Amino acid sequence: MWRSSVKIWALAGSLACATCAVCTATPRGQAMAPPSAAELGLAGADATRWNALRDQTIDARETTRATVLREVDTLRALLASSAPDLDAYEREIEQAVDSHVAAERDLRRKKLAFYDSLAPDEQAKVRAAMLDRLNRLERLRQAWLDMSSAP
Repeated sequence: MWRSSVKIWALAGSLACATCAVCTATPRGQAMAPPSAAELGLAGADATRWNALRDQTIDARETTRATVLREVDTLRALLASSAPDLDAYEREIEQAVDSHVAAERDLRRKKLAFYDSLAPDEQAKVRAAMLDRLNRLERLRQAWLDMSSAP
């Protein structure tokens, strides 16, 4: 009994954290999307390659969001049943997470290869955009911490 309770709370907690992270993401084309090639000052083949990677990044985010929302519903139904198979659900979640991590790793490698192919001045623009994104994420994180610590 104790083991099942721990699994339920671990799964629920994991999904809740993932849901919070994913639901705060902005829709396609808005502020938290990676910068476009035009915003980075890229042109020609570099712009085409970057925008393809950007679209893959946005699509991956949307797919993850949809998966998390679907899994929350699945977990809700599972917990409402009289005999939930939490072991099977845990295996399903682990497989989904492993697939997601592998896809993200592959996309990250493609982005690094793209970065390595850029001229030094273009690399500087990309680094500046990444730094700007990190700063925005830090501001959001700090706002979240401030909200959660408010009485």
